[in-house]
Amino acid sequence: MKKYEYKIIEMKNNEKLLKSGAPELIKMLNEEGEDGWRLVQIHYPLAKHLNLGILNVIFERELHD
Repeated sequence: MKKYEYKIIEMKNNEKLLKSGAPELIKMLNEEGEDGWRLVQIHYPLAKHLNLGILNVIFERELHD
């Protein structure tokens, strides 16, 4: 059975993030991909007082024995 490890990166969500092809987001995804991390999901964190200014970017990578 395959095993995975996960990590979450908090990223500021602002108007610039998703405009113009999202270069800041793409740069971060490519940097993580070079280290073997694969994007799983991007979502707003669940919190009692929801802060829409933050995005959680969730990555996984396979563990090798």
